[in-house]
Amino acid sequence: MYEQEIQRLKRNAKRIKKQTGCTHAQALDQIAQAAGWTNWALLMKHLNHKGGHR
Repeated sequence: MYEQEIQRLKRNAKRIKKQTGCTHAQALDQIAQAAGWTNWALLMKHLNHKGGHR
């Protein structure tokens, strides 16, 4: 389930990148911030821990 959510978020970031011309990393951070996280890395750390990955 979490892997599907991560893939959905990445697709949304790709869409943001195309629409705004920002970098992929910036788009990922925007996605994370919209979800209430400081940046993408912290969101992934949370999701990976919650999903039992790594």
